[in-house]
Parts: sequence; C-alpha cells; structure tokens
Amino acid sequence: MIDVDALAAPLAGDEPAGPNLEYDPDVQALEVAARGKPEQQFGDHVVPAEEPDWKDVHDRALALLERSRDLRVCTLLVRALARLDGVSGLALGIELLDRMIDGLWDSVHPQLDPDDDNDPMMRMNALAALVDADGLLRDLRFVQLASARGFGTCTVRQAEVALGLLEANDDAQLTRAQIEAMIAETVAQGAGNVAQRAVDAVQHLQQTLNARVGTSQAVDLKPLAGRLKPLVALFANADTAGEQNPDTAGADDGGDAGPHRAAAGVMISAVGEIRSRDDALRLLDKVSEFLERNEPTNPAPLLIRRARRLMTMSFVDIMREMAPEGMDSIEKIAGPTGNNDE
Repeated sequence: MIDVDALAAPLAGDEPAGPNLEYDPDVQALEVAARGKPEQQFGDHVVPAEEPDWKDVHDRALALLERSRDLRVCTLLVRALARLDGVSGLALGIELLDRMIDGLWDSVHPQLDPDDDNDPMMRMNALAALVDADGLLRDLRFVQLASARGFGTCTVRQAEVALGLLEANDDAQLTRAQIEAMIAETVAQGAGNVAQRAVDAVQHLQQTLNARVGTSQAVDLKPLAGRLKPLVALFANADTAGEQNPDTAGADDGGDAGPHRAAAGVMISAVGEIRSRDDALRLLDKVSEFLERNEPTNPAPLLIRRARRLMTMSFVDIMREMAPEGMDSIEKIAGPTGNNDE
C-alpha cells in the first residue's frame, strides 16, 4: 500500500509539485506500460492481447510521483492500485488524488493555463480517465471486491451479475448469498466496508473539484460512483449478519431466512478452495453445527459426524467399523491386522 501523506505532501525545493515531466522518457514508458499489448494478426496467426503488467505500472508511477506531483501519473497509479489491491486499493488511490488536488492546487501538474484565465481543462482531461469506458470503468470488471481464505475471491463484475446489474457470461458466477458470506468473512477479519470507503472517496473528490472549478467545469464522477454504490449494500448486509446472535441467525420474524443462511453457511464448499484435510474436517464441523442449531430434527449431523470420524481412520479401521463381517477376508489376504477383539 502507498503512503498517502508522503505522496500528497509538497516536494522539497522551490517547486512544490516538482518539474513538469510530461515529455520525460519515464512518463512515456509508463504510458506505454499502462496500455498493454493489443491483439495482433499475422496472416492466419492471431496473437492475443495482453493486459498491462500492473505491478510494473504501479512501480513506475510511484517512482515518477517521487519526482513530480502529476495528476496524469496519479490516475494511472489509481488504476494499478485497483487492479492489484482491489476496491480498497481503488479507495486509497482516489483519496491520494483528492489530497493532491486540494493541497497542491496552485502547483500540481498539469498546471493551470495562466494565459487563459487559469483554465483547468488539462487537469480535468487527466481526471477523465477515472470515468473512461476503456479505462478505470473497464478495470472495475476485474477488480477484486472481497477475498477470504477458504472462500475464494469475488470481483466487482461477479457482484454486479449477482445483483442483477449485468448479464452473466461464461465465467464462473456466484450467488448473492455466496458473495455476502464471503464478504462477511472479510469484514470479520477487519477489512471493513471497502465499497463504502471507495464511494466516500469518489464523492469527496467530486466535492473538491466542484469547489475548485465549479460543477460546469469539473469532471463528472457519477459513472464511477454509480458502479460502486450498489456494492455497499453487500457489505452492509454482511455487517448485519455478523451482528446477529448465532443462536437465532436465520430465523427472522417471517421464519423464511433459513435457506438464505444455509446457503451462506455452506459458501466455503460452493466457491472456496479446500486446501487440506484439516480444512475439510472444519467444514464438516461447521455444516453439522449449523444443522444441529437450525434444524434440530434433521438426522444429517449424525451421518456427517460419522463421516468425519471415518476420515481419520485407516482402511482397516473403516472396514472394522462399517463391515466387520468382511474382516476375515481381509485378514486372509493381508494377515492379522491387530486390534482383534477375539
């Protein structure tokens, strides 16, 4: 993560924003890196397009901001932070832009045009990348919204599909219940409502721009805020779910929340990755505990706990418990197995 305080502070020397690096080779290299490689065709051979190396873009942008406070460079850093660190990275990048604009307005690059009544058009053009359909708005499809060990990850696009805002494609999709369960886990781990933080950052940046240049000249950030606002509800619901009493969760006044909570309760197996035997055992325990708590007449926990016990046994012990009449045949082939009660 970046140090917003340091990057938004004036640089040492006579120029608080440093020199104008618009034509610096390093800036040009950054712009090339941020474009990636387009699809190419040589005869019948098609070379697929390549996404930018966002870690490279991130590092190049940071290095340039150490030399010059430039909104064009900073907007590329925002995109890199979003692609590398998800919605929380996006929020942090927008907060940096806001701080840089508000604190260094008189000197930040690109500078105001003194020959045209300090026209801010160049600055607004730089910030327009935040609402460019081929820029940050496209990036959002791939930006990580939530990630939790044992649950997997969820992108903004997957959340938008689950909310009915976009049509599903061929990629793996998640249900809203699955996403809310994943988000609840990230909230429990202290991540907070990163969607709300991102919305707040965008809205505050809009207020800063409006105050500086007026609403008629400020870039309109509504397209970005509009993509982020629906995501806030997913986190708010996760916060509410986490605050419920575990003994009563899933049983509201209407008595119909059980299936929803059940779907969330088995989220790990639905979209997560079980990496070890211990993960599998913990999952079986959670399913059994959920059913015992919410469906006390369901006999499934008895079978689940037996299955869990069998997972820790050897083949011979499993046969001894489940088919003791077959032990004679096994011992004829393998010899005495021990633990013989006779």
